[in-house]
Amino acid sequence: EMENDESKRPIRRRVDYDHIKLPEPQGAGSEPIGERINTFLNAYVVDTHASVDAGYKHELVFNAITTKREFAVHSKGGKDDSIKLLRHRCLKKLVAIVMTKHAAHFSGGDENTIPLGFDNGCALYAPYQIEPLDGDIPLTDLPEELMELIHGIKELRYSVSFVERISLKGQDVAMRTAIQLIDVASWMKLDRTRHIQFDNKAYYTSTKCPDDRMEGGKVVKNGFAKSIRPIGTHLALQIDGKVSPFFKSQQLIEFCEDFCGQREIGRNRQLDQQIKNLCVQTTHLPHNRIFQIKGFHRMNANEMKFDLKEESGEVRTTTVAQYFEEKYKMRLRYPDLPLIEERVGSKASYHPIEVLYVVEGQRVSNTKSSSLMIADLIKRAQKRPPELFKLIEEQAYKAYLDGSKHEFLEAYKFRITNKQLTSSADVVFSPTVLTASGKASDDMKFPEKWKLGNMDRFIQPAKCSGDMYCIVFERCYSDRDAEQAIDNLFNAGKQRGMDISSRNVKIISMTSSLEELRMFMFSKIGKASAVIGFTATNTDCVHENLKLFEAETGIVTLHCTKKVIDQVLQGKPLACGNIMMKFNQKLGGINFKIAPPQELAKYSPHLAESSKSWFVKTRMFMGLYVSHAGPQSYADRSAGIAQSEPTVVGLSFTTEMATKHDGWWWMQEPGENLILDMVDHIVKALRVFREATGALPEDIVVYRNGKSEGEFKALSTESSQFEKAFSLVQDNYKPTITIIVTCVGSNYRMALEGGRGFDNVPPGTCLTPEGCNPFYKEFVMVSQRAIMGTARPIRNSVVFESQGKKGKLLAIDELKLITNALAYTTGIVTAPIALPAPIDSAEKVANRGRNNYKAMIMADDASTSSSGPPRDLRHDGSDDFFQKLTHRTETKIKNRHFWA
Repeated sequence: EMENDESKRPIRRRVDYDHIKLPEPQGAGSEPIGERINTFLNAYVVDTHASVDAGYKHELVFNAITTKREFAVHSKGGKDDSIKLLRHRCLKKLVAIVMTKHAAHFSGGDENTIPLGFDNGCALYAPYQIEPLDGDIPLTDLPEELMELIHGIKELRYSVSFVERISLKGQDVAMRTAIQLIDVASWMKLDRTRHIQFDNKAYYTSTKCPDDRMEGGKVVKNGFAKSIRPIGTHLALQIDGKVSPFFKSQQLIEFCEDFCGQREIGRNRQLDQQIKNLCVQTTHLPHNRIFQIKGFHRMNANEMKFDLKEESGEVRTTTVAQYFEEKYKMRLRYPDLPLIEERVGSKASYHPIEVLYVVEGQRVSNTKSSSLMIADLIKRAQKRPPELFKLIEEQAYKAYLDGSKHEFLEAYKFRITNKQLTSSADVVFSPTVLTASGKASDDMKFPEKWKLGNMDRFIQPAKCSGDMYCIVFERCYSDRDAEQAIDNLFNAGKQRGMDISSRNVKIISMTSSLEELRMFMFSKIGKASAVIGFTATNTDCVHENLKLFEAETGIVTLHCTKKVIDQVLQGKPLACGNIMMKFNQKLGGINFKIAPPQELAKYSPHLAESSKSWFVKTRMFMGLYVSHAGPQSYADRSAGIAQSEPTVVGLSFTTEMATKHDGWWWMQEPGENLILDMVDHIVKALRVFREATGALPEDIVVYRNGKSEGEFKALSTESSQFEKAFSLVQDNYKPTITIIVTCVGSNYRMALEGGRGFDNVPPGTCLTPEGCNPFYKEFVMVSQRAIMGTARPIRNSVVFESQGKKGKLLAIDELKLITNALAYTTGIVTAPIALPAPIDSAEKVANRGRNNYKAMIMADDASTSSSGPPRDLRHDGSDDFFQKLTHRTETKIKNRHFWA
């Protein structure tokens, strides 16, 4: 009996959300909300006026049959880059085989071959309907890539079936199904060029343009991201430049030597991390294959022995080195180096390091990037608008997306023009920042910034009368310098009203040992009010361990690196002020508050009147952020090993005012994008709000992270959990609620034409409706100042709104001004950031929860020498496992901005 490999994976809900209606689009109001400017967008018009009436979507499925199982080829394998690219190459060749074999069937009656669009999955698009078809491909015709992807194939079947007719006329061309068709068609010519393609991203490779080298056997490739969406009255192709690090295609032994030198191979822990799950290809077999590395084996080719059965039936013992010399006539050059282990399930194979080759097209994950490499990459990626827009033009040219002849688009009578879209935008008014001393003064250099002067006192200065400890790790400072730094910091805090004294601080020297720090932190429970840690850099494990023990002990911690403390020792007011702003919030204080822009009274009397209720005590601003673990390795997926690292949900919300934040995290099923069980957490947040303010909120504005428009309807259904929580917290309680999906990774870029060509738009720039999708209630905004690169706009889309018994729904212009104002409310900087503070805080809370989860595992490994999560972090099969895991990992700090 055949068993589908999907049976080993978590069952995902398949829900149809097509019936859900999102809020109606709403144009901007007639009153000014800021200075009107004109911007250039990284978007090109897709001319659809002469398009054919319809396109047709079909499903082309390939099923590989082995002795025990049947696999759908398009879903076989992992999410790793090399496996994904292997699967794409395999599917393209299979499609070519079927279309060549049945050319007349796919021609649509046209003598000339009309190109069809294939999405590297199972969707096949054509300008006409294709009749159903099924058959099988002879084993002798199967591409080598399929043999590498699926072993032991006995039969390969294919079937073609019609799915739907897609209208391409009028406004129908802006529907999601039509956009998917155009998106696939526009990619097709890319397959004939030297590109590595991942979903909506492609990276250009050419021997004429060698990749930039980086440290440790890695290279940097230039590329682009592409999307198609309605913008104003046009359908537009958006292209954004990308820069990404890749593992260099080379012999594995060369990679290891490049990373740490030959002598360190098998002994360097960083190298162990680099090669784990790296895809390599054999170079010595008649049919070479790709596999993922599990790690180094403890034995080398001379030491590893195994039993070999001869043709005569005799069994003899031989070494790996002897076997290679006899079987492949190869004398190994490096028989003393550790073998490479490949493991699938309970079986293991071992390979000499010199016969393996690093497969092309593998991106470098953050976990395999050093701090120096990340800094270098950021520097490369920080292109100013003139350079970025030039890169976009170059990549569009290389991908035939610059208006060049494109037969796949021409099949539907589509044409990409070289017309760059422009849109008007408003530089919205900034909020008024207030300290206890009155209105904060503006920074003369940057108008959107404000100054924290010596006379500016915190709105609520924190009090810390208990003992505090300053831990100097690895003797990075002398006791005298540490005392001076603490004096300078606390003097800055006292100037702003904090009740804090350096006399209560004890200076302690300590190593970076986890056990030493653990013993110290737990010995101070109920005794210490705060712990401040000084380290030489931020690359060691001290930060993660401090935050783990902060959560477990309830003692507030503050981590400072030498780079910052050196400025504190020099008495620089900005460094001292920023650290104490963070420390004041951690201790429960409030640094400042915001008020509506003062300019509204002059330019927009109506908005000025309604703005009185924007930041009142009865409104709660909330952030929800869902953080997923990285993709599971192909080896683990093939072995049926369940994903162990959970998805973490971060929640933050305001209480007394827009600058007073609270929050926490919880765990849920790995890979689940919808927030499944948040009713209890919403109830808890509402009760915390009521305890702080004396009443439940009348208005709630929720910022929720998201990636694409395809998930908007699904995310809007989370509103039902809010409604259930409202009924639980109090009878007949129904506040007004608005849920906004905040998309950080959109392909929007905008620039302002200045005297020297393109330049960054000013902070607070918000596109008018002509620059947004007309089918959504959305606004695209740049709140921050881009000093080094090109600003990345944030796309905000309202997916749910409901008028309650009290409060009022906010108009789109109000949401623009409020969202921009919330970018000022993080409390630890004096300039706006890219995101409104509620969602920024929710992301930091989720990351803190994930980092603490990983730190717990590392701490257990260090103390027990075990592998894998400790017993109380492993899934035990119970329905309430994630609730128990949340309780196990939650922080003991309550009602504090502990993530500051």
